[in-house]
Amino acid sequence: MGRIKQLLRIHLDIPTIVLLAVGFLFIHRPLCTWLLSVLGWLDAQTQFPQWASTLAQGVAANILSATIVVPIAVWILRIRHNAAAAGRFKAVDVTNGKNEEWGEVVLSYNLFTTKIRGTLTHKDIVMRLDAVFDRYQYLRGHYTEESNIARRRLGAFLLRLSGDGDGYRGPFVFVDPVDENDTPKTGSVEWRRISE
Repeated sequence: MGRIKQLLRIHLDIPTIVLLAVGFLFIHRPLCTWLLSVLGWLDAQTQFPQWASTLAQGVAANILSATIVVPIAVWILRIRHNAAAAGRFKAVDVTNGKNEEWGEVVLSYNLFTTKIRGTLTHKDIVMRLDAVFDRYQYLRGHYTEESNIARRRLGAFLLRLSGDGDGYRGPFVFVDPVDENDTPKTGSVEWRRISE
């Protein structure tokens, strides 16, 4: 069940929806026509009751369509690599050796690009993350606060996926809305995967 959740942690934008619709229109109809012609030939060779052959054709066509289209889609779209980047994480500030928990990160991925979107939540603070997953190991991006847009809280990060894929670690630059809010500061953060 956890693997299915990981594969389905996607976000859709307009270009993705258009590409999916076009792909569905070009692939589904010819594939179903071919499968139904094969099943029609098989039905002509055997003598089953009419209702049984109609039911069998429908079930077989759907199963065959799924077994052909789904593996090809997973292979072409490389969902596995993008799904490894997404998930739920615990954010820990590790600047200067401290281990201070700072909230929860939830990341989702796009089917056709390396874009990653997410949220970082800490008490009443909600920040939106926009990032790109580079070379299947680097997550680079920026964040801005959504919960109070008048408050100046923003930053950028470059994180690296750990060797066992259980989290990210790296530096970030931020603007603190309280202390010297016109001077960027730096720090280090670790995002530890929360098992689902």
